[in-house]
Amino acid sequence: MRTSTDVVVNQLPIQLVRRLWFGPMSSFEKNGLKMVSTDWPSASMHRILNHCTSLRSLALLNVERQHLVRLIRAIPSSVSSLTIGPSGTRLDYRSLNLHTFTSFNMSMHKSDIRALMHSGTTLRTVRKIYTYESDPPLRPDEFNMLFSTTTLERLEIVRYAKTDAEAREVLERAVEDNGYDREEVVLVPWAAVEKDGKIDAFATLIEQWKGEAYGGSGL
Repeated sequence: MRTSTDVVVNQLPIQLVRRLWFGPMSSFEKNGLKMVSTDWPSASMHRILNHCTSLRSLALLNVERQHLVRLIRAIPSSVSSLTIGPSGTRLDYRSLNLHTFTSFNMSMHKSDIRALMHSGTTLRTVRKIYTYESDPPLRPDEFNMLFSTTTLERLEIVRYAKTDAEAREVLERAVEDNGYDREEVVLVPWAAVEKDGKIDAFATLIEQWKGEAYGGSGL
């Protein structure tokens, strides 16, 4: 007998999956998928990843750090685009073959950047998405470390705000204050999805993620 919560991982269709999202669909949905939650079905997620042998783009959002450490180890070598956050510090990316790495509202420790940039020669695009104005999207030392190898071709700094103009203003101020003056830097203002007058960051991210076809910039 199979229940509605069973995960079928022994059938061919799962081997054809190209894009996979684990995480909330909205910042305001009421469920147990919080970073501090113990309800994450990490064992089932691990099994799913083990069988998604054709996976190209993976999103792991709001996953508690200890679960995330284990899931990172299960990511198939076929994955070239990884979206992760807000947790995620001190992770080992060295076994991955990423073309695009997207961090969402996530500060990165120097060891994270070092592991990411030396995970191989495949990484071409780093995308930094943030909604908080209190901190710079990248500190100067983080910024410089991202360009410590010659493979990085594009650094996208993405700001969610209520309007495109507001997002652009914040980005331009961040560039002026922090000296992001390399030609590889691309500023991406983004008008966010709103609910009851408040920015819904996860809904905005998944809208953006769905709209990006694999093989382009790779969100």
